[in-house]
Amino acid sequence: MNVQNYDLSVVIISRNEEKNIANCIESVLKATEDIDVCEIVLVDSASTDKTVEIATKYPIKIFQLDPSFPLSPAAGYYIGFLNTKGRYVQFQCGDSILNVNWFKIALPILKNKKKLAGIVGMVIQEPYDTRIAKKYAKYHNNLPIGEIQWFAADSLFKRDVLLEVGTFNPYLLAGEEGELSYRVIDSGYKLLRLPDQMSHHLGGEKENYLSIIKKKLRYTKAQGQILRYSTSSKLIFLRRLKEYKFKLISIFLILFGLFSINLFLLYNTLLPLYILIGGIIFYFGWIFYYTRNLKETIFYSITQALRSIPFILGFLQPKKNPETYPTDVKIIKY
Repeated sequence: MNVQNYDLSVVIISRNEEKNIANCIESVLKATEDIDVCEIVLVDSASTDKTVEIATKYPIKIFQLDPSFPLSPAAGYYIGFLNTKGRYVQFQCGDSILNVNWFKIALPILKNKKKLAGIVGMVIQEPYDTRIAKKYAKYHNNLPIGEIQWFAADSLFKRDVLLEVGTFNPYLLAGEEGELSYRVIDSGYKLLRLPDQMSHHLGGEKENYLSIIKKKLRYTKAQGQILRYSTSSKLIFLRRLKEYKFKLISIFLILFGLFSINLFLLYNTLLPLYILIGGIIFYFGWIFYYTRNLKETIFYSITQALRSIPFILGFLQPKKNPETYPTDVKIIKY
């Protein structure tokens, strides 16, 4: 079929989602049953459980990334975009349920607004009694409604806009939605969040501390990557500097601290150390202004310092052209 023959494509990504994938696919099938010219594609990131086996029972296309590929949610979205043809593309996580009325609400708005590139709705969280689930729910409950600057989680985009500005960067470890959103806004388009429910996130089960730490380090490294990629646009780079200000100040204080200690050992001068102490006090005060809580201020300051290394490592990674990402994926079902 030609691109014009599809009205909607839905790209679902998965990685060891055997507990959730059936509910996800069934929700997408139900939400699209009134759309005649629609395709549903699952892109699996080398799952080692029964995710793919379960997915093959449904009338969808299935592709699988090779374990040797750089794997990330962005890579799944990227490959899915390349292997779909719809005018509009819904990017859906395999651990979420799509609201049955989402396309009835969102598609007419997206179609009728020329400069509108993408649209999202509210995401609710499965009520797991875990810190991760509570934090996820609080985050999405506090997201702004109306015209916004960036997306998080599932999203619906116009294909022609993504062809113009570029789709998801498959080399990003995380934060891919925000990175794409900034490029879309920088190109003169708009993004919109509706007060209507879009998805029900099923993730948030209890995890061990090692798993949580790995995720946080991965995300922090991705932030460094994103800052590196944003250097191609002055406007986006300045936005990112503002967004990562505390992390960057933390890195500066660490480096200046090492420099001050060396000066003291070599020349027995205390001035740089006094400047360092003043900088640390100012840094703590700035964070306290936002948190209004001493315990949170101390915790946040320490975590920013600990994350400085993965952030720097991410920034130092060379920029890669998304078009060099391998596309010889395994076709499970077509």
